[in-house]
Parts: sequence; C-alpha cells; structure tokens
Amino acid sequence: MTNSNTDFSESISELNLYQKGLLAVLFAVFIVIGINIAGDYGVPWDDKLQTAVGKQNLDLALNGDKSIYQSHDKYYGSAFETPLFFIQSFGKSYKTQIYIRHLVTHLYFLFALFIFFKLLLKLFKSYYLSIIGVLFIYLSPRIFAHSFFNTKDIAFMSAFIISIYTMLRMIDEPNNKRIIIHALASAFLIDIRIIGILITVITFSIAIMKKLFCNSKTFNSIALIKYSVFSIIFIFIFWPSLWFDPLLFVKSIFRMANFPWRYTNLFDGIFINANEIPWYYIPTWIGITTPFFIITLYITGSISLFKNIIKSHNNTISSNNIVFLTLIFIPFDLWLLFVIISSVFYDGWRHLFFFYPLIVIGAIYGINFLNRLLKTNTKKTIFIGIIVVFIILSAKNIIKLHPYQQTYFNNIVSHDNNSIRQNWEQDYWGLCYKEGFEKIYNLNSKSIIRVYVANIPGINNSKLVDENNSKFVLVDSLSKADYFITNYRFHPREYNYEKIDSIYKQGSCILGIYKLNNK
Repeated sequence: MTNSNTDFSESISELNLYQKGLLAVLFAVFIVIGINIAGDYGVPWDDKLQTAVGKQNLDLALNGDKSIYQSHDKYYGSAFETPLFFIQSFGKSYKTQIYIRHLVTHLYFLFALFIFFKLLLKLFKSYYLSIIGVLFIYLSPRIFAHSFFNTKDIAFMSAFIISIYTMLRMIDEPNNKRIIIHALASAFLIDIRIIGILITVITFSIAIMKKLFCNSKTFNSIALIKYSVFSIIFIFIFWPSLWFDPLLFVKSIFRMANFPWRYTNLFDGIFINANEIPWYYIPTWIGITTPFFIITLYITGSISLFKNIIKSHNNTISSNNIVFLTLIFIPFDLWLLFVIISSVFYDGWRHLFFFYPLIVIGAIYGINFLNRLLKTNTKKTIFIGIIVVFIILSAKNIIKLHPYQQTYFNNIVSHDNNSIRQNWEQDYWGLCYKEGFEKIYNLNSKSIIRVYVANIPGINNSKLVDENNSKFVLVDSLSKADYFITNYRFHPREYNYEKIDSIYKQGSCILGIYKLNNK
C-alpha cells in the first residue's frame, strides 16, 4: 500500500494505464452520481442571501450598479458566488436554477477532490493511499451532503485544497508560471471567505521553515514578493466590491473577526450564545460528526509525526515532515487561536470544514505509519480489510441517510428516542422542508393549502414544490394555517398539535408536519 516499486508515483503522468483507468472510472462514477442526485436536496437557509451576493457583485461588475454598498453583502467575498449566479441564471425555472446551483457546487468539489488526489500523490508517493484519501473525503456523510448545497464552506474547503497544492508546487519550483497560478488560487480562496488569508501565512511559513531547517535551495525571497504582489492584484480582480472601495477589504477582516450573530446554539442539550461557546465546542462537534475511524487515524498520524520530528538528529527536519507538521497541526493551531480570541461559531463546525482535508492527510499519515509498523503480510491484509470495511460502511451510511447526510452523527452520541434532536443541532439549514411540502402536496387534494413554517427555509423550499404558489399559501400565524411544518431549530421539544407525518434519521425526528384544526 505504500511506496512499493509498483506504487511509487509522484504525479499522474507516472501512473500506469490501469491506475489512470481506475482513477478515471472513479471520478466518472462520482460525476454520474452527482448529476442524478443534485436535485434531491432542498434549499438551505442562506441560499437567498448567497445568491444576492453573487447577483449584486455581477451587477456591479457588468452594469456599475453600486447598490451592494448599501447592504451587508458587501462584506462577503464573491469569487464563487458571482460566476455561480451567472451560470444558474440560465435556468428558466426556480427548480432548474437550484439544480444547477447544486450541481455546479458539487462539480467544483469533485474538481478539488481530483486536486486532492494529486496533492496526496505528491506527499505520500502512493497511488493507493491517494485513492483512500479521496474516498475518505467523498464518503464523509456531512461533507458529501454539503458539497451540493453549501456554496460557502464547501466552496472554501475546495479552494483551500487547490491552494495548498499550488503552494507546494510553487515552493518546490518557484518559476513565474507557478507563482502566478498559486497567486490566482490564493486570491480566489481569500475572495470566498476572508479567513483565506491564512494561505499566505502557510505559504511563507513553509518556505521559511524549509530554508531554516532543510537549507532548501529552492527558497526564493523574490518569488515570495512576486507571489504577494500578484495575490493582491487578483484579490481586487475577483472581488468587484473592492473596485470602488479598496478599504472594504480591511473592513471585512474586522467585520468577520467580530461577526454579529446573536442567536443561540443547541449544544449538548443546552442553548448557548454563539459568542459564548465553550473551548471544547469545536473539538466536540468534529468528534461527534466525523467517522470515528478517521479521528482515530488522525490522532495516530499526529502522534507518529510528532515522534518522528522529536527523533530528528542535529535539529534537522526533512522537507516532507515540515509540510506534514504544518498541515496536520493547522486544525489544532487554529482551534487554539479561536479559543483565545473568543471567535463566534454556530451551525456546528461548518465554518471550519476546511480542516477536514488536513484531518484526512493526518489520517493517511496514520495509515502509512501503521502499515509500516505491521511486519507480516497477514497483519497488513487484515488492516487493509478494516479500511475496506470502513469505506463500505461509509457508503452505506450515505445511502441510508440520503438526502439528509448533513444530519449524520457517529455513535459517540446516542441515537435513541429523539436524543439527537433534544441535544444537538440537526438539519439547521432546513433542507428537509422540501420533502415536507411534497408530503403535504400528496396528502391533501384541496386547491388551496395554508401552511405556517417555523423559519425561513420553509419559504424557500415551498417554491421547489409549488413554484407559482398555485396551491400553497404561506401564512404568518398558526391561527390561519391548515398545516404547520418545522425542522425544530431553536425548538427541539415536541409541539402539542396533531402530528400527521415526519422524517426520522438516526432515531430522531428532523421534520414534523402537524395538522391544525383552524376553521
């Protein structure tokens, strides 16, 4: 599985025909699956807001319309949302536009997965470890679902993967072409979310550490200066809102560092303010929503890497270990920083999904370590069998939860009798409303059905089922409604109405439909 004569490859061009064919088939299957299920997902809470970011920036770029400066949308990067809005606008109906939006977001994720394969191939020089790493990300239930509808965090995670790869290529060979490509990737990342500025810190850190600890001959301060200049230029190009207000970039940094989200999170059965989360909020969410096998391998990889570095002689660290040390420990380093500065987090750990590729890199490092540790072929075969079983079970989980993989919890938390609903955020973005409206549509033959929804995504999803509002009338109070639909956000308790239908996942109700007896 690691660095055998048949497996030692550092780039796709070095793969044999069989390996290239298997890779092509794997991604072809991914694409076909994506095309067929992109329409299964509902519309998330922030979709209307994100679409507005793309539209307003496109209007500014093409027509000089400066209305965006009158809204809070000006603080949000638009590198992904602007082209996404342009593409989805070719859809003639709302339903088609949402399908296009989901599919394009997923295809971008798959492109990033392909780059992730190349990144792992470069780091581990193993075809099979690289394939396993790709499957670990693709088959992570929450990441899988979000890869269709989350145009913020998954788009950022995807751009982060790409920028890490272009960074390593630039540091290895800092020619003008690679400098410009990495600057493009970095600017695109930053212009999705301002925290993307982290990539410049990582780039400088790895380049300088390689010079200090490895006496790297590829270190080039001029290259870093060029990279910085090109990055700044591309940042302004990709973010139209900066064209007429360059200081908006600095304002956005302060805005996002003190994000004004004043609602509460359901965390371990208690509602807590988003700006008062405990230090263990992020580790807990990652721990209970990531497959436990991945977490175990990541911890194993981190410990083995740390031990390897401690054992290094004469204060020298290999070039590869500098890269591994930087990447694998970024989740820990940033978590510590966020605790110190009391950052605002909500909706689980979705803002930090870009941690996940780094966690997987650590997990693959752990697999590599354990594979070397096992001396007999029998033990290695058993270990490979365990990995295969995990991959199969992960695929089974995705199929079983579809299209609500975003509600996945591992077995660290109880799945009994609505325990998850009462203790943790579930479908907080309300995609389940889509199926809720479909159920009511099929249950009731009345020409007009009055529905009250608990929150915003109910409004967005009603249009997927009844775009022209010919059957559903959304009312503003329970007293006017025939039916009440809720995803239980901010209200995990049961309601005292007649429940006529529901959606259950992992033992908890994620959506309830109630019949009201209003005359």
